[in-house]
Amino acid sequence: PVSTDQASAILSSKFKDASTIAPDLRLDVATAVYSGLMLGDNHNFRPDDGLTRGEAAILLTRLQDNMQAAPGTPVNVVPVTIIAPTKLTQEDYTPRAHGNKNLSN
Repeated sequence: PVSTDQASAILSSKFKDASTIAPDLRLDVATAVYSGLMLGDNHNFRPDDGLTRGEAAILLTRLQDNMQAAPGTPVNVVPVTIIAPTKLTQEDYTPRAHGNKNLSN
């Protein structure tokens, strides 16, 4: 777990846009960064952008790898809230004959 003071230090040292991370999410984001789950993009966190499929896949893989630590090894993960700016609908998950930009390739 990361303290509030540690969260500010972690975020400001890693991300140029740290000040744009919502105050109520800073501790969760810092914990995810500290745990190695989230690394940012070119020294930016981009808190107003949604995750791409690729970013979500990497995040889930890191989470799974972290949780599969050897028995008895402490896991450095606490629950993290992921917030996307848009709400997905059933249509986002439905493939179409001509492709769905969210699911194609």
